[in-house]
Amino acid sequence: MTETKTSPMVYVGPVGAGLGFRLSGIDVAEVTSSDEVVKHIKKYKEQNKYSIIFVDEGLAAEVLADIEKLNAETIPAIVLLPNPANPQNLTQQTMNNLVVQAVGSDIFNS
Repeated sequence: MTETKTSPMVYVGPVGAGLGFRLSGIDVAEVTSSDEVVKHIKKYKEQNKYSIIFVDEGLAAEVLADIEKLNAETIPAIVLLPNPANPQNLTQQTMNNLVVQAVGSDIFNS
């Protein structure tokens, strides 16, 4: 019997944007609103199924404060990914926050 393995990562993004992630074996949740992003992140944190949750920064912009609160715990890491069609320039800021959380200091700006 073949056991189906799931990815320790999931991408939460707009409808139609997840094909490349699916092809690389990453689970995908397609959403149509920022509120759905928060609901999915909360659900995934409760399930303790994923180590990394990738989120489209265009959808995350409206609920960034909520995402930062949910990202207070180390696992799962919530990583914003840039969206060329809807750039928000939030990705670098959140990556810096994750590094500070993981390392204990801002190694990029010291």
